[in-house]
Amino acid sequence: MPNIAVTSKETQQLLLSADTNTVTLSENSVVKIDTAIEDVASITREGNAAIVNLKNGEKIVIESYFDDPLDSHHIVFDNGEQLYWAEFANAAGEILPTIKYHFIETIRVC
Repeated sequence: MPNIAVTSKETQQLLLSADTNTVTLSENSVVKIDTAIEDVASITREGNAAIVNLKNGEKIVIESYFDDPLDSHHIVFDNGEQLYWAEFANAAGEILPTIKYHFIETIRVC
């Protein structure tokens, strides 16, 4: 199971960092999942949860993801060298036919 870090968008405080398959969001957050986007099979919506399905069969459930207006929360994938933000829903919260990944930055390790 990849490590998941949840950070508050408002305070930039780390709210959770754990090897877990389920997180529940209580405020506007960035959810960083330590895995490459190439390891993601799909992201789906089940109720108000975002489900990240990995190619190895693991599932990461992000509870309350759709409880708040769109763009209240973001999912970011980190392979240790690059960060990608996943855009997978339109303004109505409907899953896009193709998930769009936006390159954020390259991490330089010294």
